[in-house]
Amino acid sequence: MNAVILAAGCGSRLNPLTLQYPKPLVNINGTTIVERQIEFLNNIGVDDIYIVVGYMAEQFSFLEHRYNVKLIINPEYKSRSNFYSLYLCAKILSDTWIFEGDVFFTRNFLSCELPTSFFFVGPKRYLQGDGRFVIDQNNKVAEIIPMEWTSEPIENKQNILVPAGVSYWTRDSMKILVDAMKLAEDSGRALSFRSWDYIVIENLTNVELSAKVISERDWFEIDTLFDYKLALEFQLDK
Repeated sequence: MNAVILAAGCGSRLNPLTLQYPKPLVNINGTTIVERQIEFLNNIGVDDIYIVVGYMAEQFSFLEHRYNVKLIINPEYKSRSNFYSLYLCAKILSDTWIFEGDVFFTRNFLSCELPTSFFFVGPKRYLQGDGRFVIDQNNKVAEIIPMEWTSEPIENKQNILVPAGVSYWTRDSMKILVDAMKLAEDSGRALSFRSWDYIVIENLTNVELSAKVISERDWFEIDTLFDYKLALEFQLDK
C-alpha cells in the first residue's frame, strides 16, 4: 500500500501566503498541511509516500530526509490540472491513497479497514469547484455531480456532500482508472479536465466506489484566506 499527495499547484487564491511558499507548506497552528497528512498516514502504517510537486518544488526537499518520502516533479504544473500530476504516478498506483495537498485535517479520520475503494465526503457550507456526491443507503456512490466554485453559502448544506480531498483505491479499481487516464491523455482529452476527479466521474459505473461521511469540522480545503482563517480557529487533535 502506498499514498500519493498532489501538491504541485500554485495556490494563487491563497495569496499573499503562497507568494512565500507553496500551499501544502502553509503552517496552521504549528504544523504544515502536508506534514500533518504524512504523519497521519504514518500513524495507520503507510510510509511509502509520493508527493507530486511543481510550484516552488525545492521547498519540499526537506520532507525527503525528515519523512523518507519521494518527490515527483510535475513540469507542467502551471498549465495542467492535477490530473497530470496523478498521471505522472501511473506506474506506482495500485492499493493507493490519494490526497489533495491542500486538505488540512483537524483529526485523523483515516482507517486501516479498506474493503473497497472510497472517498471521504462531508457537508460544506462553501463549495470550491468540487463535485456533489450522491450516495445510497449502503453508502455506495451513485452519482458525482460536477459543481462550479462559489463563495456563497449553500442552502440546506446538510444535504450537500462534497469530497474531502482524500480517497483510497483498491488495486482492481485503480487499474481501471489508470487505463482510462492513459486513454484520455493519449487522445488529448485530458487537457480539458479541471481535476483528476473527472476520470472518476467518467468511470463511476466501472468501479466499486463507496463514501465515508465525516463531519464538516474534520477537514478544511485551504483554498482561500477565508479557509485559512477558519482552520486557525480549531483546536487540533493528535
